Amino acid sequence: MLKTTTPAKSLTPLLLLALFILPLGCEDENSPTGRTSPHGLPVTTMTVADEVFTIELAYTEATRTQGLMYRDTLGANEGMLFIFADPEILSFYMRNCLIDLDIVFLDADGRIVQTTTMTAPTPNQQSFEHYSSVFPAQYALELPVGTCQRLNLQIGQIIQIPDVIKRITPESRPLSIGAH
Repeated sequence: MLKTTTPAKSLTPLLLLALFILPLGCEDENSPTGRTSPHGLPVTTMTVADEVFTIELAYTEATRTQGLMYRDTLGANEGMLFIFADPEILSFYMRNCLIDLDIVFLDADGRIVQTTTMTAPTPNQQSFEHYSSVFPAQYALELPVGTCQRLNLQIGQIIQIPDVIKRITPESRPLSIGAH
């Protein structure tokens, strides 16, 4: 007698596998890191205060402008790294952002020059607070709100920038447009 399995039972192992693989990113030979997030951005891991984070990379004008807009969740060990060609005073705002975020401004060596919490706007808000670095920064790392406090991140502390990120050549910014 031929034994058959129901589709639900045969798909269960595949679904479980997908649940574990998707958060890590999908392989993508066109990505500078070899992997992309479900949102189509290059993704890599980065250690922040001895914790490993899965970080999406924003290094084009379009991806830096989009940032984490319209996202309603961000995992505890997830974030986005904004990469700029040169250190400069960076300014971010939270238009169309649905969740509060911590932002860590880093110089070219990965040294923290400033941290702050950015608050999601209220619905229909028309003007937005700008969150700017007080010193030139080449990177801005957005993390779930409360991460800076939880990890006790301090000005002057160094976050190691992985080599795969250092090899990325980010698009230069037009002088008249903000970062995010």
